[in-house]
Amino acid sequence: MRALIVAAAMVSVTLSGRVAPAQGDSHRPLDAQPVSDVPEKYLLDYPVADRFCPPIRSFFFEVVRTVEIVHGRRVTHERNGGYGLPAQHEVDGERPLHLGADVGWFRVGRPVYAVAAGVVRASDGPDSIAAGWEFDPADQPGPPSAGPRPKMRWGNVVTIEHRLPDGAHVTTIYGHLGNERLVAAGDVVEAGQRIGAIGRKDAQVNGGFDPHLHFAVRRGRLAEPGCTLMRLHVAGRTHSLKLVAVGEDQIEVELPAELWGSYVLWNGRAYRLSRRGDARFLPARLLWAVKFRPGFEIFGYGPSLEGWHDPVAFLRQHEADSDPAPFRVPEPAHAAGKR
Repeated sequence: MRALIVAAAMVSVTLSGRVAPAQGDSHRPLDAQPVSDVPEKYLLDYPVADRFCPPIRSFFFEVVRTVEIVHGRRVTHERNGGYGLPAQHEVDGERPLHLGADVGWFRVGRPVYAVAAGVVRASDGPDSIAAGWEFDPADQPGPPSAGPRPKMRWGNVVTIEHRLPDGAHVTTIYGHLGNERLVAAGDVVEAGQRIGAIGRKDAQVNGGFDPHLHFAVRRGRLAEPGCTLMRLHVAGRTHSLKLVAVGEDQIEVELPAELWGSYVLWNGRAYRLSRRGDARFLPARLLWAVKFRPGFEIFGYGPSLEGWHDPVAFLRQHEADSDPAPFRVPEPAHAAGKR
């Protein structure tokens, strides 16, 4: 992914630091054109997450270390679903840590539920975003540095933002789903609402892993006022585009005066940069296109557990094991995976 600022002098600046002249009127406004699968508004008013349930029915059984037979396979469950365990492969001399709980092994088609009320911030298909550092997850022979190292992939993945009763936010991640995702970006969900199912092993379905659900809980939310939304590297210097305030229609941003321009280009689309006094604004729907920001990555593995909750402890803290919200399987208005 890359971001560009298109300045009044028609010079574009890329995230990687290259400066290139704009191509005539090729950077004319695109934000008036309809964008498929992207809501017009960035929904901020949605129900508080006051009841929780597990993401699959057998969750609390599987996160206690046990051995069971699933479809003729012997499965040893790691305590807490393997949260915090180092990867088998080293990356640049380090072993990244597992940031979620892996459950539902080999249970293809098992329903996956939203653990609490919230708003869907992303519902993406295979190869949309990488799930971790670059290493081969298939436990192939030979050193991981031999030849190209493909990134782990989520396959189908859903992320949901929740507002807790104390006003704090968390984001839950449901990775390696099947193609029939039952929610789309912008949907408001209830605790226990079915959002999809565990996907089969296929690079174009669940990322190519043995079937399971990767469930994780990220502290915070993508659109946090005061955060750095993206970084721009220009002529050897790094500039931050900071998020000042979030509205459903517009976001207020802060960026250096030398980068003031007419549009921000992100993933091939232009978003008009408007001005009121000394304040700068962008359409809020840009946030739907930003999958993660500096300090808020949605990875399966990472260098530390900072910024993440132990998913099992988090759900137990919110009584998902002792007083779980009821599971609901409403008829979906649409299937996001078919869009």
